[in-house]
Amino acid sequence: MIKVIAIAVWICAATLGAVFYSFQAAGERGVGEKPKPMLGGLDYVKTDVISVPLIHDSKIDGYFLAKLVYTVEPEQIKKLSIPAEALITDEVYSYLYAHP
Repeated sequence: MIKVIAIAVWICAATLGAVFYSFQAAGERGVGEKPKPMLGGLDYVKTDVISVPLIHDSKIDGYFLAKLVYTVEPEQIKKLSIPAEALITDEVYSYLYAHP
């Protein structure tokens, strides 16, 4: 019984030592050069879920559900007088109602 406990403690100590050593060795080398952003300074903007009823012959045939993600230049979004999410949501509603 004591042998089993001693072996278990030895395995735990060896594992912890290996993990500690690997982190020490990785820390000395450093991470290196950071990768450049893929979209070059553009911001991701997410909308909430948009739910638009699909109306045909005065009946609701279903719903169009969408969650949009778009990229925008930070300088351009600051120029808007209304929130970008409201503008995008309005355009989605307008397009879907105009093109049933």
